[in-house]
Amino acid sequence: MRFTDPSGRRHTARMVPGGDLPGLVRGPAVARRVTLDGRWELVQVRLPAPYARDGEAQIALEAEASAALEIHSALLGTGHEQLFPMPVGYDMDVAEPFVLYLGPRGEPLSEAAGVQIREQQLIQRDLVLAVSLLEDLGLVHRGIAPSQVRWDHAMVQLWDLGAVARTGRPRTPYGTAPYAPPEQLAGSGVTDPRDALWSAAQVMYRLVARRSGDAQGRPEDLDRYPSLVRELGPLFAPMACDRPSAAQVLARFQPRPGPAGATPVRPDPLEPLRREFDTALARKQTAARARPPRPSAGPRAPGKAHAVECPYCLEPMTYDMSKLFLVNTQLQYEPLEVSSEHNPKRLEDLLRRAVQRCPGAPGAPPHYVPVPYLTNGRPLIIAMVGASHTGKTHLLTQMIGEVAAEALAPFGLRWQSVNSRIHSDFYSTRVAPLRGGAELGHTPQTAFAQFAEALLITDRRGETRPVAFFDLGGEDLLKTDELLRFLLNVDALVFAVDPLLALPLPQLDEVRAKYEVHANPAGDPTFETVLDRLPSDHRPVAALVVGKADLIRFESPVGQWLSETTHPSRTGLDHARMLAESRDVYAFLRLHAQRPWLRPFESIPQCTLHFASATGGRAEDGRYPHGVRARRVIEPLLSVLSMCGVIDPTEPLQQPSDEVSA
Repeated sequence: MRFTDPSGRRHTARMVPGGDLPGLVRGPAVARRVTLDGRWELVQVRLPAPYARDGEAQIALEAEASAALEIHSALLGTGHEQLFPMPVGYDMDVAEPFVLYLGPRGEPLSEAAGVQIREQQLIQRDLVLAVSLLEDLGLVHRGIAPSQVRWDHAMVQLWDLGAVARTGRPRTPYGTAPYAPPEQLAGSGVTDPRDALWSAAQVMYRLVARRSGDAQGRPEDLDRYPSLVRELGPLFAPMACDRPSAAQVLARFQPRPGPAGATPVRPDPLEPLRREFDTALARKQTAARARPPRPSAGPRAPGKAHAVECPYCLEPMTYDMSKLFLVNTQLQYEPLEVSSEHNPKRLEDLLRRAVQRCPGAPGAPPHYVPVPYLTNGRPLIIAMVGASHTGKTHLLTQMIGEVAAEALAPFGLRWQSVNSRIHSDFYSTRVAPLRGGAELGHTPQTAFAQFAEALLITDRRGETRPVAFFDLGGEDLLKTDELLRFLLNVDALVFAVDPLLALPLPQLDEVRAKYEVHANPAGDPTFETVLDRLPSDHRPVAALVVGKADLIRFESPVGQWLSETTHPSRTGLDHARMLAESRDVYAFLRLHAQRPWLRPFESIPQCTLHFASATGGRAEDGRYPHGVRARRVIEPLLSVLSMCGVIDPTEPLQQPSDEVSA
């Protein structure tokens, strides 16, 4: 078997499976003993093959691996790491994804008998300390129960890290009474570190009283157990807000050597780099205020003749019904005569499918622009930027897939294709195959840049404007000739950072070898070419996206962002969250990559930073064996649309039940 250790190194070992360990983890994951190379006795928590394509089951196992690695990294060397399972390795891209741990210590409290008062004090101290340490990491263990707590007569070990969730995330019904608190069982509110204190108190009551406690609050006979009343009595409050914090409870215990003398978790190496981001952002904002405001073209009345620059060659065009064409079934352009069509519905349908020939710049090949592009508001042009195989095509495809699934509707936006033929081709050759599990092919080189997809976006005010997306191959983005002329008019740039090229992390070496690429400290050359091509007086907005983030999902803070389950279509555009993600991405790239990878952020006044995964995993033989699970792909587009004024983040979300005018 192959696995990645906590430091990111890949290993090969011979595995001999042993007996199952029922009750150690929750289904559908299973735990069993394994022996590696005839000498390492470990525990393997794995997802059986039938569940490997189950999105929820896979997310749960990834969350366990992420929590185990984060806890291990933060606590290693503090003396507290023994309170939790010690991860040895993992692999999430095999037929049966797994996590490896050192074997559990002691026996579960569910089987413990005759525990002395002195040991009871140590157990309750260790449980509260474990909760406190997790709180310092922004984590909450939602599954503390007698079967998950092990005791070796010296120290507790808290298992079932698949039950760990991020503090402040919406609660979902989880666990069993009486060990899960009432709010958690009901799935109300957000996760709170004090949820786990209720569970710890219930475990201690079960240990001391030898029966289960009250699922709704303080046991009636608690006063019979003086060892529990003073320290743990307040933890039986039904509401988390009425319980003391873990730190307050720890302060009531007598100081003891070892884990009780709480050493803080190791410093976060990202924090000084987040402060560096704050300084850089403040500097950019000061410079932006000193520049004159960018002139606004203002809204345009749809259907009226007005000059529009061709999105390809930048020649001015005005809608002219005498110069229209339709594309026939042989993909040939046929002249279209509409002056004799008096039925308004048929005319509207014809014009939606029609294109107009551009007069063309000198040397440009013949090309055509969809009529709706010419007859609506000022176009918005978005370009994907990145070298070949960086994942920008997959990212754009999933963005369009999200739009087609009405991800923009809660923001009061309606969409329609600019040209039904272009949209149908994009959806049938990109969106449907990718979402069906197929890896998309390489973007072919072209002699003339045209948009890959274009949509008509109508906002709350009823104003409609075309939004065109350009997606050129990496080789084309390195050219300096007329091919990139469209950049002179671009409104937004989405830069795709490929972890394989940007991050010299050891866990990526095997994937780099497979694709025959190397980490490049000089950055992505397409970034420099595109930035250099922009006019000095033209200031597009930008999103810098660390794509393929599934490859680094166990690196902090990548996993925290990818594991977010709340879609912005339900929460709105939260400026504070967008800023927090930008700070984290900047700090992550500053820690692990070289400075040139941040060039878009440093060069463009308005630039947000994001983590995203268009597929959720690696492809094998042209397909994604565990299915495709896009994560955070719509956030960069929402950010760009907000910076361009298409989305007003101050407007309330439109609920699904709201009527949308035709």
